[in-house]
Amino acid sequence: MHNITREYQQEIWAKVSFPDGELERSRDLYHRFERDLKEAREHQRLLYANWVSKGLDPQVCDIEAELTYLRIRQSRPENVVEISSGSGWSTSWILRALADNGTGRLHSYDLVDDSVRNVPADLAADRWHFHQGDVRESTAALPESADYLFLDSDHSAQFAEWYLAEILPRFPRAEVSVHDIVKWPDEWGWGEESIVLCRWLAEQGIPCFTAARALPDVGFAGLTALRESLGINALHWEDYNSMIFFSL
Repeated sequence: MHNITREYQQEIWAKVSFPDGELERSRDLYHRFERDLKEAREHQRLLYANWVSKGLDPQVCDIEAELTYLRIRQSRPENVVEISSGSGWSTSWILRALADNGTGRLHSYDLVDDSVRNVPADLAADRWHFHQGDVRESTAALPESADYLFLDSDHSAQFAEWYLAEILPRFPRAEVSVHDIVKWPDEWGWGEESIVLCRWLAEQGIPCFTAARALPDVGFAGLTALRESLGINALHWEDYNSMIFFSL
């Protein structure tokens, strides 16, 4: 796949199911966990200052980070798999949700161990297991079961084809969030993973949700208005929010 245009990307997204009920679910989660989310954001605000002091620029935007937190709070997973952890910003949000749930463990996989140096020890505690190396070569290190998958790794078509064949079937009842999917092909961070995954989601008829700016009517506009009404302001970025959410 080469020279993907915005028009072609739009055609692919148009085939994916984005039911209105998913926006209502997200609104309900903001209301249900409003107090906890605001407390979590204040903890994350302090962490973010530490990230900035190190010259780091986390790539997960505010709304998608909040939605990850909220969906984990609701589903209360016992095992979360994260591929990849990067600098640890998404890791810290996931761990925050697990800590607030009082249950669950996170299994993170990455080629580099930057996240280990950035995630506070008290947040990691005994709920985080980090595995360094190429996850494609160490699937034996994956937990036997997982209830939530967080994917933000190699955005190539080949990597998407790999996890669709090897990871998703392994955890057939998991909730899934994948980063950098609902983003225009001329924007930074986009990869052909977006085409491969969205085609698969359309073929499977799986209902999805996104708060991406690229498809504002699906969730971005509604959640932006809701957050404003709840007094939730910018912590990091409120821009791309390119993650797509679905359940297997």
